[in-house]
Amino acid sequence: MKSYSSLWLLCLFSLGACAGTNGTNGTNGADGPSCQTSANDDGTFTITCPGSEPITLQNGNDGSDGSDADPCQAVDNGDGTYTITCPGSEPFTVTNGTDGANGADGANGENGANGENGADGENGENGANGDNGADGENGTNGENGADGENGADGENGADGENGADGENGTNGVGCTATDNGDGTLTIQCGDGPAIIIAIPHCGNELIEAGEACDDGNELDTDACVSCQTASCGDGFVHAGEEVCDDANQVDNDGCNNACEIGTIQPTLSFANAAGGTPMGMTYDGVRYWSCSGGNSNGDRLAAQSAGGDVLFTRALSVDYRSIFTAVAGQGPVLARGYGSRVIKQLAEDTNSWSDLLTLNNGNLNNQSAVVFDAAEQQYVAIDADVVNRWNAQGVFQDTVALTDADGGQALAVLGGYYYTLSANVISRWNRSGQRLAQFEVSLSADNNYSFSEANGMFWIENSDTRHGFTLPAP
Repeated sequence: MKSYSSLWLLCLFSLGACAGTNGTNGTNGADGPSCQTSANDDGTFTITCPGSEPITLQNGNDGSDGSDADPCQAVDNGDGTYTITCPGSEPFTVTNGTDGANGADGANGENGANGENGADGENGENGANGDNGADGENGTNGENGADGENGADGENGADGENGADGENGTNGVGCTATDNGDGTLTIQCGDGPAIIIAIPHCGNELIEAGEACDDGNELDTDACVSCQTASCGDGFVHAGEEVCDDANQVDNDGCNNACEIGTIQPTLSFANAAGGTPMGMTYDGVRYWSCSGGNSNGDRLAAQSAGGDVLFTRALSVDYRSIFTAVAGQGPVLARGYGSRVIKQLAEDTNSWSDLLTLNNGNLNNQSAVVFDAAEQQYVAIDADVVNRWNAQGVFQDTVALTDADGGQALAVLGGYYYTLSANVISRWNRSGQRLAQFEVSLSADNNYSFSEANGMFWIENSDTRHGFTLPAP
């Protein structure tokens, strides 16, 4: 017998060379799905986005008695998403499409090829010698033995490695929200139809979160102010309900805490520094000026600090009836004397007057105080309840009667309104002569000639003291 060790080595070597090849790479993963919008036959819209249940947007139900249905509302969450809330639907959040899933694993590698055929079997043994006969010729050699059977098939090759992951699918097309600038928001998802919804805001006549009312107008004198119910203390006079509203909690400043007119106390008081019969006052932004009449002798003009300290007095030979400025809180100082139509201007050194202009025509009472209406650029004076008006050059313009006024020659002007004094009541008038309001002050003037406006306050003289009162704003 021959050894078969060489045959086993050949077979083992053959098996080692018969491993299967790696499998092919798997196909790329499919693209991630986009949000889809579709219009339904019943007038609703269905939005379907990855990772979310389908959402159906429907129009708001008709309001009762013809009121508009509530609109959908969209809130920007600040992270690139919007939360949309529509009547009859649960709130939902619109987001971008998710990444596509990974590609499937590659298929297994093919089976390894069959092993090579086994080596030929050894030759068969020689046939036995023939009987000796006559010496014949030697017998021929026996034929070779038949080939041995083929070796067993090699084992299947190992599975090929998994194919590489397919590339991620492209992001699905997300939804966008655009502010249209008219109180609406347009939602666009992919190629679906655009949806326009209302953005909550004051003035759209819909009562929304944070609003007590919404009347759709910008009036601040009705029952709904900036989408909140009008109330005393909001700083707006509610027509027919409030007489005043100064938006503070001071109860003795003329407008009490019930938004009613109360007795007004002085804001500032100081001693009268001009001798004689007290006339009006003015303020040039630095100093208060007061004057007096009765005659033109002595110190009839006085300057006082913002706190009332006397700075100096002047004897300039004028029997004053009024003192004023053309621009509130800004010089130069102007004046009118008894029985004169000339408006005088104080020199910068305050030691003399010069003639500025003459008021021509019109009914100018000898005692009347002349003041300047800066808003209308007019000189004005009152006599027997009639206001005479001249332009800035002194040319007479017209008159206006104050309806049911109480007489007097003192007139004040502030903020486009006329003001008069009777006893301890100050009246506010519009330029058409209609009385708008009355304010009771805590003191009466010793004479109405002292009634005037200076530094936003209305001044009277009582017991040789000047008192300034601040009135509620119109």
